[in-house]
This record gives sequence, C-alpha cells and structure tokens, in this order.
Amino acid sequence: MWRCRTRPGVDWEDPAAGGCGCGCGRRSREYFPAALAAFDDLTAPDALDLLGAAPDPQRAARLSRSRIVGALKRARRRDVEAKAERIQTLLRAEQLTQPPELVAAYAATVSAAVAVIIALNTQIIALQG
Repeated sequence: MWRCRTRPGVDWEDPAAGGCGCGCGRRSREYFPAALAAFDDLTAPDALDLLGAAPDPQRAARLSRSRIVGALKRARRRDVEAKAERIQTLLRAEQLTQPPELVAAYAATVSAAVAVIIALNTQIIALQG
C-alpha cells in the first residue's frame, strides 16, 4: 500500500479509500524504488527539489552530496549531513532498470507531478494567508 503523509490513511491503490486506483504506487515501486526508500514523504520540499532535478534513477544516482545537502538545508531539515549520506546511498544503490523509453516516459511524468505539487503547495500557502 502506497501512502502519502499529506493524506494520512489514504491507500492510493484503492479508489474506495480516496485513491486514484490507477496503480501509480505500484508503478513507482517498479520504476524508482530508490526514491520511495530515500524519501519519507515524496511531497516534502526536499524530495520535490531533488526529484525535480533528477526525475529518473540514473540522474538521481548522479546527484552530488552538495546538491542533496543544499536541498535539505533549504527545507530546514536537521542532521543534514547524515540525511544526505543516507539519501545518496539509497539513490545510488543497485536496482533493476527499465527500458530507456519507459524511463523517459516515467521521468516526464515525475517532472510533471513535481511541478503540479509545487504549484498546488504554493496556492495552498497563498489561500491560508
């Protein structure tokens, strides 16, 4: 079951529970399992920053420590160096790969989703005043 902290208790695989039911959680596990392991909350500012910069496993594996540290600092995280080490290690871990065409399609989807989530977060902040 794939869950998001912004909607606790929602099973994204179950339409009856408010999820999309399209299998996106399952596909995320198949396409980019390292991202699911590296980030507790895919909608957090640091995760969005890094996924926006590296929306596929190959680019994520090449993220520098300083880039990860920068994202964590901008998100005002604690214990930045240890978290950066953990994230980098998880993103660089060996994993199964998909065909290049599929990777490109999923990377475009991740980039689009990141842009939408950032825009929605901005609007939510504006509406909250």
